[in-house]
Amino acid sequence: MAKKDFETQRRRSSLESIFVRLPDNGIACQRTRLLTAMYELGSVTTFEAMRYLDVFDPRPRIHELRADGHQIVTASRLQQTESGAYHHVGEYLICSGTDQFAPALDASNMTVRKWIQMQFEELA
Repeated sequence: MAKKDFETQRRRSSLESIFVRLPDNGIACQRTRLLTAMYELGSVTTFEAMRYLDVFDPRPRIHELRADGHQIVTASRLQQTESGAYHHVGEYLICSGTDQFAPALDASNMTVRKWIQMQFEELA
């Protein structure tokens, strides 16, 4: 149980760090936060997007990212909320060119790295 709590806290801390790095609330920044979370953490849930990335409804942002050419898969999973209740939520995972899930941003995906960098530059 302690390992699960540690992983949950680590993940939450990572999501909060993404929000601190990208605090603007415009839709371009919301998309960048979602994409960054998917690359840095491997996935992001609708619950996490709302609670920690301040993306109130991530579905339109995911739709826009897909329209921009990002291959994003939606899965369903159970996630516990602060009240202790479990809910079915969407989990978004980004795919690499080989249809493998990309758990981290690496040198083989320079297109996405450049896209994220351009988003940072637009916000500056």
